[in-house]
Amino acid sequence: MINEKYIRYAKRIGFTAANHISVAAKPTSHKQKRSILFFTLHKAASSLFSGCILKSDSSLLHMDYARTIYRGGDPAIGMKTSGYIYGPLRLSADREGDVYKNLIMPLVTEERLKDKTSLIMLRDPRDVLVSSYYSFGYTHNISPDRKIAQREREKREFIQGNTIDNYVLDELDNTKQTLRDIIDIIEWSEKSKVAYYEDMIDRWEAFRADIDDVLDISEKRWRYIRAQTRPKSKENTKSHRRSGNTKGYLSKLEDSTIVTLNNALAPELSRLGYS
Repeated sequence: MINEKYIRYAKRIGFTAANHISVAAKPTSHKQKRSILFFTLHKAASSLFSGCILKSDSSLLHMDYARTIYRGGDPAIGMKTSGYIYGPLRLSADREGDVYKNLIMPLVTEERLKDKTSLIMLRDPRDVLVSSYYSFGYTHNISPDRKIAQREREKREFIQGNTIDNYVLDELDNTKQTLRDIIDIIEWSEKSKVAYYEDMIDRWEAFRADIDDVLDISEKRWRYIRAQTRPKSKENTKSHRRSGNTKGYLSKLEDSTIVTLNNALAPELSRLGYS
């Protein structure tokens, strides 16, 4: 529960979405560390980062503007140079939606990023597409905001009326642009660090080392995070977290679809460390 004096403090410095601030330290300590922008994708443990990992560094205050917008709020978006961690900033957000137009798109420019520290959490985009099909088509919550909810229902209707392969191919152009955005963020940020979903699942120590390079997280919290990220023993298509495994696209997509994805995304996959 956030202490009321911290809510008043947040409002005083200009953040109208004070109910979405995660306070892990006294206000006097929040200026001691450079602010971080956390970029990621849907279906890349972004909910875990939002609810747990981004709140774990006691020297940073967590600000989740996307959550506020998604719930129908209109936050006064501002980003200070020290003391905060902003995110998740999901680059896979609906490009016609308010989160992308009002938050993501204005931020992903060379001018805005040239003095920023960025932490980027990646997942194989082919797995992201497969997981998004099940999530947005069947299990993802609908926004309380009327305009966002309408677009989500339209997407759900489209997914439920199509095969997974049709959906994946329909999202191909958007996916390619999202990967290009990620490459730009890595190149434009003054400092950038990339962590991989695949390491989180299969090479835990490598994943932890990448996050530890940017955030200060206690050993107790790391044990909790590890327990929360272990894959399920059996797939559950009715759950928001369907399985958590890697390379699921190999068994979910037709061979021809995989070939199309690999060919179309080859430069971006290679640049980001995927074959």
